[in-house]
Amino acid sequence: MLVALAFVQTAIALPLPGQWAQFSRSGSLNHTTETVEISTKRPSDSRPAFYNLRLIKHSPPDVVETWYTDSPTCPGVQEFIQDMKNVKMPSPAPRGIDSGKDTILMLDGTDYTFTAPTSDIDGTVTLRSNSRSSIAIWIDALLNKLNPCWEKPAS
Repeated sequence: MLVALAFVQTAIALPLPGQWAQFSRSGSLNHTTETVEISTKRPSDSRPAFYNLRLIKHSPPDVVETWYTDSPTCPGVQEFIQDMKNVKMPSPAPRGIDSGKDTILMLDGTDYTFTAPTSDIDGTVTLRSNSRSSIAIWIDALLNKLNPCWEKPAS
């Protein structure tokens, strides 16, 4: 049984095949992390490619739940993939240059991360922020929009 449990935990940790982007939110007080992985599925026939999404939710003490959706069954997926191009990129804020502004530091809250390819050659961007930031607002809205679409895998 222990071997089977170790196998299940290892299988869950593997990335979604063909994954090219992901976003997550992780509560510092409730210790719950939700990660959405995004991949593109190209059917072998002439049908157009579509998007697969996997949501992995880690909750204390050691509960891991997994759900799936895709663009053919959830119309919001295609829309949010298009909206990725409109994510507001924060500008760098080097310390000590703009002495009139204080840097806002949050010691708790919710950690948000978004990783996706860029228009640069083989480029990738990762945004990490906390509650009330532009990326946090975007991720919260996205998770709310996708909420009715998630399905548990067949056992």
